[in-house]
Amino acid sequence: MRGWPLIRIETHKDLERAEMTWLLSNYDFGALRDTYMDDPRCVEEVEFEPVGRERVEFSIVVHDNLYHEQVEAYRGRDGKLYVTEEQIESMI
Repeated sequence: MRGWPLIRIETHKDLERAEMTWLLSNYDFGALRDTYMDDPRCVEEVEFEPVGRERVEFSIVVHDNLYHEQVEAYRGRDGKLYVTEEQIESMI
């Protein structure tokens, strides 16, 4: 299966790692805390082997606007969470 790895935003450091600190000029950190974002270090979908699913709050930025949606993320054998391209496209 192919998908995008996710990063959980729990602290400001996580937001730095996601290269999204600029969001703090428009949004309170509380709006971002405990959500998941796609990992910006990953420039294309990756192969993963799903072993389960988990409902998570996923945040995405489109044209400088922040959107949140509950999605069914896939848990990979490597322990990471992933969303598919189709899931992302359905949000935008």
